[in-house]
Amino acid sequence: MALLLAALALVQTNVADQPPAFLQVTGNAMVATPPDRVEIGYSIAGEGKTPDDASRALAARQQAIADGLAGVLDGAAKVTTGNVELTEVRAPECDLSGYGNRPRISTGACSVIGYVATLQGTARTSAVAKAGTAVGLAVRLGARDARVRQFRLADPAAAMRRATAAAIADSRAKAEAMATAAGVRLGGVLSVTDQNQQSIDSVSADDIGSMPGVARGPVSGAVAIPLSPEPIETRARVYVRFAVVR
Repeated sequence: MALLLAALALVQTNVADQPPAFLQVTGNAMVATPPDRVEIGYSIAGEGKTPDDASRALAARQQAIADGLAGVLDGAAKVTTGNVELTEVRAPECDLSGYGNRPRISTGACSVIGYVATLQGTARTSAVAKAGTAVGLAVRLGARDARVRQFRLADPAAAMRRATAAAIADSRAKAEAMATAAGVRLGGVLSVTDQNQQSIDSVSADDIGSMPGVARGPVSGAVAIPLSPEPIETRARVYVRFAVVR
């Protein structure tokens, strides 16, 4: 009798140690969110006979563009600048002298006749619909190569959370269909593995406020170019393991 009881206990232990039956499915989802941030890029140049003249021309144009953007974007912008360069300018005849990229003595045809100062500017704003108008105004005020660079989300993590929840719901719907077809009952979730490949860190979130020290007056004559960008798609994929009850 003692041997029989020991054998039964061993069988019960082995059954209990077996992993539960399960179904593993992949859930996919995509959510579309209207962008609420936009980035505008442009460059500015100032010219002059001397380095100071070129720098002053650059600074004046930079201020005019900042004032104009503040007005057309209702002050809801963050403007940053960088990559300042100041280069010498020589007469066109110097290019015919065969110097190429070799050092040139600033005499004769290669005398310095002026200077050009340049910088790169970026404006980030929540006024998405007015970004096109801002680009046109920036060029009118002296910017070069002004363009809308990228539409973004202020809170991309929230979009990813919604997409992930939808992906889990998708996995449950698939698992229920499979369980019904197999004649078993779907149990609870055993595990969830996040397979999202989209990097949230690649999309920045900026605290857009008023531009400090810049007037916010109306801009006369700005040509309105309304924008209605496509929604930003956020995709999620998860692997979900469900218990199966026979």
